[in-house]
Amino acid sequence: MTLGLSLGSRVKGVAALSGYIPDFVKREYTIQDVQNVSFFISHGETDHVLPFEWGKENASFLQEQGASVTFQHYPVGHTVSLQNLHDLVNWMKNHIM
Repeated sequence: MTLGLSLGSRVKGVAALSGYIPDFVKREYTIQDVQNVSFFISHGETDHVLPFEWGKENASFLQEQGASVTFQHYPVGHTVSLQNLHDLVNWMKNHIM
């Protein structure tokens, strides 16, 4: 997500599976125009490594920047479920390829 915010339209899309945007990136980096960048964010609802709230905050922050955001969450921990994989592949087919 940091690269997407830093590179802007030089990338077409960003997939973040249980990730987060560090606060210093939001405060200190020059955020590029992301209106033409698609983001896929997924997060486990019971993730004990990276809190689920971080995923929701990431999605909100990116939407505030004007990005196209798909936010999916799943009843799992810090893992990628089969449904998550299917959703990611479908997002890639529709937004990247």
